[in-house]
Amino acid sequence: MHPAYFETRFHIDRDLGFPREFAILSAHATTGEQWSDAKNREADRSLRNRLVDLGCTPIRIVGYSTSSEHAEPSWITSLGFDLACDIGNQYLQDALYYVIDDELYVSHCDQRRGLIFVGPFRARVGV
Repeated sequence: MHPAYFETRFHIDRDLGFPREFAILSAHATTGEQWSDAKNREADRSLRNRLVDLGCTPIRIVGYSTSSEHAEPSWITSLGFDLACDIGNQYLQDALYYVIDDELYVSHCDQRRGLIFVGPFRARVGV
């Protein structure tokens, strides 16, 4: 697991309250790849539409690194862990975040999936 996943912080426009359990999914270029802005925007739009089609109400959240300038728009969604990993894998993601009772986990999206504890979620969120 790439070390950057363990330093990520999050920004959300306003704290609307969070579900007890949820995934944080992105469709932007996976770790180590560079995509054009247009490709990132199209993948993000496609992911949002897919989540809405599944009956979700995705909420925008941005994950960012405190040690680099990297920031990645993502979506909070109340999908179960395995379905979230399947969708992350379909959108070429190496990993996703999953939150259970304010505990933040990271997991690969492929066959290596499994929750790895990162720390308290709310301690990493700024509004």
